[in-house]
Amino acid sequence: MKAELLDAAPNGSLAICHKSGWIQNESFFQWCHHILSNVKPTKDGPVILVLDGHYSHTRNVELLELARVNGAHIVCLPLHCTHKMQLLGVAFMPSFKTYYAQAIEQWLKQNTGRVVTHYQVGVLLGEAFNKAASAAVATNGFRKNRSVSLQPPYLQRL
Repeated sequence: MKAELLDAAPNGSLAICHKSGWIQNESFFQWCHHILSNVKPTKDGPVILVLDGHYSHTRNVELLELARVNGAHIVCLPLHCTHKMQLLGVAFMPSFKTYYAQAIEQWLKQNTGRVVTHYQVGVLLGEAFNKAASAAVATNGFRKNRSVSLQPPYLQRL
């Protein structure tokens, strides 16, 4: 992990890498610790972490203890439905992807003859994040999600 990869990334960004390229229990624990230390939940002011059922979330005793001690409740969504139930995927990600593509296009226009490398990712992601992380985007996600059925996919076919 090189510090330059976080140049101009949103304030408070954290980058954690594992040589396998996949999330591991320890790296997910570090991410949750970072989130909880910034959000600062308490027993009287708890937060809910909505996660998918990945083993690094559900089979991580240290993570469960960290959440319990810090006033965070973990809710794991059922398998094969996170794409419909997570507002991040419904509202934020489409906007974020659009803004990220626009940031890349603009960068390429301003830097003729160059290519985007991993050293520009922090700058470009930061620009896209700051546009996509808005109350309007979140509100629109709740509006879109009202029509989502909470029944498991196999029951919806009946």
